[in-house]
Amino acid sequence: HIEKPWGREVWYTGMENRGVSSVRSPSGETDLAYALGLFPLPIMGPHFETPILLKVLEPLPDSDLGDLYLEVHKEKWEVYVVLSMDAAAWPQGTGAMRAGLAPDVIENYRARHGEGWTNALEADLLAAIRAYQKVRNEIDGLLEAVWSKRGLNPAVPPPLEMRREALADIPASLREREAEQRAAVHRYLGEVPLGVGDVVRLPPGNLHSLLHGVRVVEFQTPTYERLIAMFGQKVLTQPHWDSEEALGLMDKQPYTPPAQEAFTSEAGQGVERIVDFPQFQVHRITLEQGVQAPGVVGREGCYQLLFVTAGRGRLVDAADSETVLAEGEAYLLPATLGNYVMHAGEGAGLAYLISWPLADTAGETPKTPKTPNTGESY
Repeated sequence: HIEKPWGREVWYTGMENRGVSSVRSPSGETDLAYALGLFPLPIMGPHFETPILLKVLEPLPDSDLGDLYLEVHKEKWEVYVVLSMDAAAWPQGTGAMRAGLAPDVIENYRARHGEGWTNALEADLLAAIRAYQKVRNEIDGLLEAVWSKRGLNPAVPPPLEMRREALADIPASLREREAEQRAAVHRYLGEVPLGVGDVVRLPPGNLHSLLHGVRVVEFQTPTYERLIAMFGQKVLTQPHWDSEEALGLMDKQPYTPPAQEAFTSEAGQGVERIVDFPQFQVHRITLEQGVQAPGVVGREGCYQLLFVTAGRGRLVDAADSETVLAEGEAYLLPATLGNYVMHAGEGAGLAYLISWPLADTAGETPKTPKTPNTGESY
C-alpha cells in the first residue's frame, strides 16, 4: 500500500524502491521479486521477465486533493476498470475522468486558426498551465512552511484532515485565484463520465487524469515513466512539471470510449475481451452462482494474472488442488498451471478480470527480475 498525495495505490505486482509486492502460496509467503528470481521458468514461462503491472488506484473523495496527475505516457499502455464510486463525491453514482481534448474546444480552434489550430491550442493550453503553476507554487510554498513548522517530512503526504485545515488557512483571495486558474486549464480537456464496470483504455499519448473518489483496477505495461502536464498539488516524486513536453506529445483529439471488442454468453458464463493491446490482453469473465466453467486459455507457456472484481469462487486445477477466490484479491497463475476449472460461489456468483502478455521480453531465457531504480511509479 503506497500513500500518494491524491490517495493511495495498492500494488499487486509492483517491484521498485518504495515497495515490493509479496506473493503467497501453500508453502509460505515471500517477496514477489524473490519468488520470480527463484522460479522464473515455472512461474513466468520462457519469454517473460517482469509481470504486467497490476494495481488498484484509490483516490481521495476530496475534489481539491483527490484528482490524479494530468499526464501523458510515452511508452506505457494501461487500462482501467471502475470498481466503485465514493458516494459522497458522486452521489448520483456517476464519476468522471479527464481525457483528451474537449470536442468544442477543438472545433473552436479549427474555426479560428485553420490548419494551424493544433499549434495555437497547444500554446494557449501551455500558457494556462503556466499561469496555474505560478499560483500553485505560491500555495505550496505556504503549505511547506506549515509542514516545516510542525516537523513533518515534506516528501510524505500529511494526513488528510491536516491538509484540509492548512488549505482552509490559505488566504481566500489566493484560493479563489487557484480555483479560477485550474478551471481555465480544465476547459481545454474532455471529461468522460464513468460508472462501475466501465472500461478506460489509455494508449501512449493520451492526456488523462482520473478524478477524485473513482476507484479503479489497472493493468499496465511494466514501465515506470510519465510526463506530468499539471497537478493540483505539489508533486513529491520529481522537482518539476513536464508541461511543454507532455503537450507536445499528447494526441490532439478527444478521448474515444472503447467499443466492446468481443463478447460471448452461454450457460451462465459471459466472456468479454475488454482490451487487446500489443503487449497484453484483458478479458472480463462473469459466472452466475453455482456455475463452473473451464479457465480462459491465454498464450501458451506464459503466466496469467487474475483479479476478482465481485463475488467469490474457487479455482480447481488438474490435480484437484483448490484455491479460494475472494473479491479484491489478485492471483498469479503460473505458466505451468495447466488446465483449470472456475467455480462460482453461491449468492452473487463470480466476476473477474484475467490478463496475459502478448509481447516477449528480450532474450529466450528470463533473467532475475530487477527492482527499477526510479521511485516514480504511476
